[in-house]
Amino acid sequence: MVINILEDIFEVNTSESYSKDIFVYDKNIIIPYINLQIFSVDFAHNKIKRFDKLDFSYLIFKGVKEILWNHKYYDRAKYGKLILNNSCNENDYSLDYISGANVFNEYDGCEFKIKFKEQCLYFSEDDVCVKNGALDLWMPVDTPNFLRNLDEEKVLSFFIKENIPNEILKIIGADCFSAVEVLDLFKPILKDEELKIAKNW
Repeated sequence: MVINILEDIFEVNTSESYSKDIFVYDKNIIIPYINLQIFSVDFAHNKIKRFDKLDFSYLIFKGVKEILWNHKYYDRAKYGKLILNNSCNENDYSLDYISGANVFNEYDGCEFKIKFKEQCLYFSEDDVCVKNGALDLWMPVDTPNFLRNLDEEKVLSFFIKENIPNEILKIIGADCFSAVEVLDLFKPILKDEELKIAKNW
């Protein structure tokens, strides 16, 4: 199921979510999430409700102008920036701040700033599972405070590019998986003058 995220109608919370790779096609970005939370002021669905946490879902950003990120890697701050559209008309774009913790790498997590034209949430209508409550979370790995409650093979499979649902490929206009690229968060490092801007989000 695909839901368009509109201001003041539908929001998601990624602060306690887990992610891995970010997928890019043309001017579109796909981010798979575990434990993404519905954080809406006006949302109705026969299976999920406000404050539910989804086991597996995807955030999709269409018409992206740029994505800026920062994370800690071995206790050092790293910054990156990817420009997908050089259009100078900022009024055409919305802005969102999201986050995610990569459970397969040894850094604490990423914070993202994305300028985009359209944002969607995708989850499987038939297979989505939900949890609700402050301490009721979907855990893809064991942590000091919580034990894994998701199948390891299912978690690994979820983050594979070739397993992106066909419905998402249609949304972004991709003909095949090979056209979708994985964004390397460690490669596009900002220049010194850009670092000053990044630190003042």
